[in-house]
Amino acid sequence: HLTKAMFSDVINLCKSVNLNFVEQGTYIYMAEFFLKKQMYTDAEKILLDNLISVEKTGYHTMSASYYSQLAELYVFQGDYLKAESFAQKIVKTKPEHQNAKSIATAYKVLSKVFEEKKDYDKALDYFKKHNEVHQLKLDQNNAKLLAIQKAKFDAIEKNVQIALLDKENTLLKIQALLDSEAAQSKRLALALLTMALVVFILWTYKNRKNYLEMRYFAQTDELTGIANRHHFAQLALSAITLCKKTDQPVSFVIFDLDFFKKINDTYGHIVGDEALKMAVSAAKSACRKNDIIGRLGGEEFGILLAGCGNHLAAHIAEKCRKAIEEVNTSASGHQFTLTASFGVSDSSICGYEFTQLFAGADRALYQSKDLGRNQVFNYQTNTFAFDT
Repeated sequence: HLTKAMFSDVINLCKSVNLNFVEQGTYIYMAEFFLKKQMYTDAEKILLDNLISVEKTGYHTMSASYYSQLAELYVFQGDYLKAESFAQKIVKTKPEHQNAKSIATAYKVLSKVFEEKKDYDKALDYFKKHNEVHQLKLDQNNAKLLAIQKAKFDAIEKNVQIALLDKENTLLKIQALLDSEAAQSKRLALALLTMALVVFILWTYKNRKNYLEMRYFAQTDELTGIANRHHFAQLALSAITLCKKTDQPVSFVIFDLDFFKKINDTYGHIVGDEALKMAVSAAKSACRKNDIIGRLGGEEFGILLAGCGNHLAAHIAEKCRKAIEEVNTSASGHQFTLTASFGVSDSSICGYEFTQLFAGADRALYQSKDLGRNQVFNYQTNTFAFDT
């Protein structure tokens, strides 16, 4: 088990050999140790005593880690003003450090701060951002694990192929000897070879199946069965690149379930999960076969429509809106109204950049919400695509 003395020994060693960078990193883990032991005063002293020297190094990732520890510390102590100050530092310096763990902590702290201020809209907004960063980190970790598993599988498969070639060479030599043996010996050798080939085929099939299952879970949203945010972005980028090369239009749709928090609060999260699945199923039924749909986070979803201009995209979005509005929620055990707001953008206005298409659709979505919800708003003309 770790002790305060162990950290002190490491710090003294770093000082003796002039390893300042490692010493500053050790203070982070020491502060984390104090936080877990609820030794808040010790943690605060360690962090504040070394914060200025860390900031002077210009290593923004480590500075963000210090801010993160201090933000959490002050939340534990109930000093929400200081907690907000350090959390905002992380958010403001996000382009310099790109520290996903610190960013997630900052959004979580800000959500708690605004909850204490009773500003529930901002609290919910920061909570959503926290979930998005946390989900993105999970998606990235899953992608890394998938790549490692694939590399291992490829290496094993290559070794097996080499081993199989060796066995085939050995078999050819054995076959030459068997020419002079009895027919029964030949049948036995062929049976053994057949058995070995069957075992190899079964083994290869099983490993391939495991790989495909891992890839599915790394790319799929567990609740709704559609692409998760990371995989959806990859698919969308590929589709947008192809449309740009072939001079085809492309449109982007974002939709968000209306008052979804009220459904969760009224009927519980299990019913809320059922509502998400029913909404996705309804939207998929209204989309074309080659349209790409993914979950962006929480109750927000995206649809990438390749080869689709603004007018047709708005028409498809309206079909999705009507399909969601007509969902019969009684299967969840409760009868309630389910609606969604839609924002539509296309390449004729936003170009062939994923971020620009996303931003345009997102802005149109907020217009749809601000002007009454349960409608489709078109970013191209800044008008309603369809009146409800």
